[in-house]
Amino acid sequence: MSFIPVNAGGGWLRTFWLLVVVALVGSDLAISQPANSKSSPAPSLAETREACSYVAARGPAIAHELVVHGIFDVTNTKTKKVASIGRVDGMRGGEQVEYHDLNAPPGSPAATITPRSKWNGPADFGARWFRHRGRTYVLHFETESLRHATYLGYIASDNIEHVACDFTSTEQETLRPVRSEGSEICRAVAMGNVKSAEIDTIPPEKYEEVSDLSATHVVGYSTVDFRNTGRSAKLALLQSTPGGNVECIYNFYEPVKNGKPTLEGNEHDLLNTLQDSDSPKTCDENSVKWFRFGGKTYFQNRTNTSLNNPPSDVVRYVSGNNILDICLGQFRTKWHAGRKLDPE
Repeated sequence: MSFIPVNAGGGWLRTFWLLVVVALVGSDLAISQPANSKSSPAPSLAETREACSYVAARGPAIAHELVVHGIFDVTNTKTKKVASIGRVDGMRGGEQVEYHDLNAPPGSPAATITPRSKWNGPADFGARWFRHRGRTYVLHFETESLRHATYLGYIASDNIEHVACDFTSTEQETLRPVRSEGSEICRAVAMGNVKSAEIDTIPPEKYEEVSDLSATHVVGYSTVDFRNTGRSAKLALLQSTPGGNVECIYNFYEPVKNGKPTLEGNEHDLLNTLQDSDSPKTCDENSVKWFRFGGKTYFQNRTNTSLNNPPSDVVRYVSGNNILDICLGQFRTKWHAGRKLDPE
């Protein structure tokens, strides 16, 4: 407030009351003017490039910087909203970003966010809010494990999501020995210098259904000395598609009795423990194999990244009634930022 000279009768008293009126009017104007009346522009090309480079450099370690719930400027218009992560309805499932107005009543529907760019990359089932240098972005992932990022986007004031850039991921595995005897074995497996046991495969049109297991078929047979007793046994290679999802294939072996896989007995229990297949089958898309090395039969079970689990790789063998791990895979994920997909 500045002093305004008044040339009127009454001197200092009239000047005092005029100053009071000016102060009150100015205060009222300041209160009634919206603090966020001027919207900031969407992130610039330079800003999105920098954000994409930052995300790629951080990789999965960026997880602790991502936001599930919060109150912040969702649409980059200097207007705060209540941001959260919701679930996608229907069979597809997965996560999606959502937001509500600050004064929205409880139970009100979230704002509808429309994707602008045509996305031709892999399906994304994970999502998180990401705040970077005063801007708000959305980071999408292949799965809810948040291990492989698919693309980075931002939401404009009209609730349209723009895709800033896409990502590809690579998994670098180091197969490490967990026993002193394992160094040579792990090196040979990692270099592909072991020969897998032969599998007598069955054509898909002749797959044998396993009546006691849902969505499971016999796809082949192998004969191996899996107990390392000097006697080989015939094993059935089973393929399970949990929930009937043909994109989720889980492979495992069962002993054969009277020409069919048996789901009970000591050998069944031993194989289940060896393969970790006594737990419920999930979309792990694994590969399994038997191989001989140094006079012993070993089993390798390698799984890809699934909805909730990171990849895994284990080499082990049976000795008496014990199962001994020899090699365990250690994985390091790297993200690589691609081109900017939506220049607007």
